[in-house]
Amino acid sequence: MEGEIDKALNKDQSEQDLFQSAIGCTIDSAFEDMCQIKKIWHKEKGVQGFHLVQSFAPGEISPKLAHQIGVEFADRLFGGKFQAVVSTHLNTKCIHNLNAFRQRVVSLYGRK
Repeated sequence: MEGEIDKALNKDQSEQDLFQSAIGCTIDSAFEDMCQIKKIWHKEKGVQGFHLVQSFAPGEISPKLAHQIGVEFADRLFGGKFQAVVSTHLNTKCIHNLNAFRQRVVSLYGRK
């Protein structure tokens, strides 16, 4: 999971101050925050988390709108119950969001 978070927050591929968001954790310590929740609820084994990529066609969308869509998607998908990192990458012709999250592993409230 730490590797997926690192990929999502790769500073060489995104504009850190404008296009990174965290839900239920902080950008600076997302992996540690997620591990802490797993430890609190005794869910330290098994699947650590998931990631997904949300891509847009070249010229289809601005980076700001792409990021807003990514954050809204994560909010709706997780319902405020799971930690996630959303990062909008600008390193290819297609603007894309990377989401690293704890969905189906352990929620902030200890339930799947």
